[in-house]
Amino acid sequence: MELLEILFDKIDIKHGVDFVKKVSSNSEKITKINSNIYPDLTVDNYQNFTFKSKDNGTVYFQFKNTQLFDYYFKYFEIIIVIIENDIELNIWLDSEETKNIHLNDFILFCQEIAKDLNTPFYYCGIEPAYDKNTQFFSYLGINAQCCW
Repeated sequence: MELLEILFDKIDIKHGVDFVKKVSSNSEKITKINSNIYPDLTVDNYQNFTFKSKDNGTVYFQFKNTQLFDYYFKYFEIIIVIIENDIELNIWLDSEETKNIHLNDFILFCQEIAKDLNTPFYYCGIEPAYDKNTQFFSYLGINAQCCW
């Protein structure tokens, strides 16, 4: 499986957690949660868990059968990365599940997520999305750039 990554940069932890809850409520179930900074975080307690942005590390969520905006994904992963209060949220999708979505529609999909996360900074491409060689498009707060 080739992973399509959408990386949203410079987010607030609260917006990230709210987005995870939104995805969860639009998914059949959370199949896995893993974190190297919150060892007590589980599928059963994540909704009431207290996340602190000062902790460095990662929080990983895997979802099954997710409907987000107008799109359905069997495979949907989110990883929140916190380094020195710089927080990014990465979404990983099976690239096969996105091949029938027109690029302009997918850019609008990413814009909607960016609104939810309150960030103007995002990248999309084959993992790693921030790499210009694997990037399809980015938005860095000023204008969008397509890389193909």
